[in-house]
Amino acid sequence: TLQEEKITEPISDKVFFRAVEVVKSKLTTATLKETDEQGAFVFDWDHDDLLSHIVKMSGRLHRNMNNENFRRNDRLTKAFQYAPLFNQNEYNLKSEFINNVKTLLPGFENLFAFDWLTVDGQQQHGQGHLIFISNVGVLAVVEVKYIVPNATRDVREQSQMQVRERTKRIKIEAAKKFKMVTIGVTFTNDGEYPIRFVNSIDRNIAFAVANYTKNRAFWSRVIKIIILTLTVGGVSVYLIMYTEINVVGLLGLIVWGLALLFISNGIY
Repeated sequence: TLQEEKITEPISDKVFFRAVEVVKSKLTTATLKETDEQGAFVFDWDHDDLLSHIVKMSGRLHRNMNNENFRRNDRLTKAFQYAPLFNQNEYNLKSEFINNVKTLLPGFENLFAFDWLTVDGQQQHGQGHLIFISNVGVLAVVEVKYIVPNATRDVREQSQMQVRERTKRIKIEAAKKFKMVTIGVTFTNDGEYPIRFVNSIDRNIAFAVANYTKNRAFWSRVIKIIILTLTVGGVSVYLIMYTEINVVGLLGLIVWGLALLFISNGIY
């Protein structure tokens, strides 16, 4: 997705040379082009490429928060099971999202808050439904709405619009309260479009986080397999050279064990 910005107002040399550095660094796909106008130039960049780079940097910065996110998720997930029940249909939607968040919103797998007040101690200002946090420090506000089954298309669209507008407002409140980048997500029982983002920017951020999380998980599995393979190989060499162990039997056991490991990690 190519974004283009034409800059005609006077800018400092510092900003100009920083733009040149970004282009030369190859950290993101970008170009800096002069125009026919005096003192004007065009700076364009690949939006997805830039977003991917930002997510990677944010992931490194928030790596030390992962364990805390896991602990909070465990605590809140258990607490949610005993939360006061005001609306059964709404509760079921929340529960469905929490239980299936890895497939519904990959990358945002840790529950950060539920039924939270937009202003602490002041119920009259309203409350949000669910918030999830990613390992790159981005929050996802998830607002749910139960749509009456067999409702007309107009009613479904009206319900989707209502929850979307609510999510926009709640998203702003969450960003102010928690001081973190926040995206807005809606979730309904509408089989055709159960999950939606409040705008295309939030959708792109969610996809970038999902891709980053998927790549991190893949390379983590690969590294574990390499370490285990080297360890098993070293032990095997020692046993073969310095003991009378059956070589064929040992190799068969190693191959069988590695095959199970690869299958369990989804390599095949």
